[in-house]
Amino acid sequence: MTAEHRPAALLLPVAGEFDRQLRVRVRDIHGREHYTVLRVPCSKPALPSAPSAEDLSRLAPYERALREVLDAQQLCFDAEALNKAFAPLLKQIADMQGIRANTVDLTSQALNKLLPGLESTYVGLLEVPEDLWLLQAEVRELQMECLFLAEVPECLGELVHLQVLCLDGFDNGFDNSLTELPVSLGCLEALKTLIIKNFGALAALPESIAQLTSLETLNIQNCPVLQKLPVMRVMPALRSITLSCCCVDELPMCLGDWGIKHLDLGNLDELDNLRAILLRLTSLETLHISSCDYLHRMPAMSAMTCLTSLKLEDCALEKLPSFNEMTSLQHLSLEYLDDLTQLPSSIGKLMGLRELRLVGCNEFTKLPSIGKLPSLEILYIAGCRKLRKLPTSFDALTSLRKLALIRLPKLKTLPISIGALDALTELSLEQCWLTDVPSSIESLTALCSLSFGMSAGGHPDGTALKTLACALPALRQLQRLVLYGLGEDDMVTIGRSLKAWPLPLLDLSNRQWRNAACNPVGLKNCCQALGLPPEAASWEDTIILQHWGVQQHKVAVFASGLHARLGAASRVSSLNDVALVLIADEVLGGWSLLQLWQRERLAREGEVASSLA
Repeated sequence: MTAEHRPAALLLPVAGEFDRQLRVRVRDIHGREHYTVLRVPCSKPALPSAPSAEDLSRLAPYERALREVLDAQQLCFDAEALNKAFAPLLKQIADMQGIRANTVDLTSQALNKLLPGLESTYVGLLEVPEDLWLLQAEVRELQMECLFLAEVPECLGELVHLQVLCLDGFDNGFDNSLTELPVSLGCLEALKTLIIKNFGALAALPESIAQLTSLETLNIQNCPVLQKLPVMRVMPALRSITLSCCCVDELPMCLGDWGIKHLDLGNLDELDNLRAILLRLTSLETLHISSCDYLHRMPAMSAMTCLTSLKLEDCALEKLPSFNEMTSLQHLSLEYLDDLTQLPSSIGKLMGLRELRLVGCNEFTKLPSIGKLPSLEILYIAGCRKLRKLPTSFDALTSLRKLALIRLPKLKTLPISIGALDALTELSLEQCWLTDVPSSIESLTALCSLSFGMSAGGHPDGTALKTLACALPALRQLQRLVLYGLGEDDMVTIGRSLKAWPLPLLDLSNRQWRNAACNPVGLKNCCQALGLPPEAASWEDTIILQHWGVQQHKVAVFASGLHARLGAASRVSSLNDVALVLIADEVLGGWSLLQLWQRERLAREGEVASSLA
């Protein structure tokens, strides 16, 4: 519909209060057409301004017109006349208060909700709603799926205040035949974000995109026959580019002149000038590259002194450049780099690094020294099948909060220095073939979450779990304990430790313990071995833990009274709290809160001494 034939914006239907309505024509996946109405919510500023005398004066003629129509209704009701008089007044009030329909959502997720009984069926636009152009002075963001559209109309360029535009072909198994987008996209002078995705037949973008001088973010995804980008001359505001699953063979060399800060590239098998481009992107702060089989080597990155985040995933990289000059790097993620055999030793010089993720790097057998990274907060290592050894020194990782070692079948031991991680609050040791864990783990007194489980097939003697059980009483801040691959003996071992020293903050309500068959298990599965009363078979683990807590408190109170009664002159005054509680437990008898745990601990210390002899 041309501009001269459109109805006046004042007649745009009102859904309620200031919200608007769009009349839409849609089709479901079965080919049936539907006509419905989409409500477009309006928003207003957090602090709307008070109307001025000039504003009130401007409203006066609309109020008089409405009053005249209302008076005429007493003689004969005329709904159309009432609407024509009311709508202009409402629009003036909305404009005065800055109330507008900022966002229009024309995706299947929004349209599905309009058709009862079709909520789980794909519903898409058959045509762009004519009413949309009545909002051209208001709308700032438009999200639109184009699966059933014969074309995206040129009049889209009339939405001159648009700041965010997302066009989604949604060709998820369906036939999307759109081969071009309107040239008028270049007229959207206020546009800051442009997202174009899932157009299976789109071979080119309109050259007019280069005219979008306000554009800050360009995101193009899953356009598999798109071969080239428009000639981009001067786009001074452009800061972020995402390009994936396209046949683009080169990036514009002028990207290096625009101060690009974020670059995300994926599945670009035809791209052949990436190395040359990266050398020019000296302002880059975030670089993510994934699924690029042609990329065997990264260029020197010494000029990327602003880079704070680097993610390389599923590429054919055989070697990484030196990290010596990358002093700003805070996040480094290397995932599924099957041809990469080692990390450069310069990784140990990334003094500002806060997060290091190594996932699926199957040729790594050892890691360089990373124990002197004072800013490192997260260390996540998973799925590195050949990794046998961790760096021996963790002493300087004074900021480390989260350590995760997951699916490392060749890793047998952990460094003793793990106990020096004073700031560690989360520890995950999952699906590893650890023969033991160092007893220094009991020094991790800040630990709030602990996840522990061996590889499928179990572990021969439960040694690691015994050491862990002996350490539990020292972990007084522990709130979450997740255990996998537990045998019956393991349950008893852990249970005795918790019985002796119930952890005050531990929450066992979510049944996060699993046996070797991955079935949920708990303390009540071994009531008899733990000396629990018969009725405990129906208790949840939280109740059992509370029961032990009450008993342990009684013993501690008795021990404290024992010390007070015997006085400072007694040898009792030289005993520590653990010894006092053990004596109290022995004197009181019947509970055996500590005896079995103490026996386990002494036996475990004997085993360790024998192995070191």
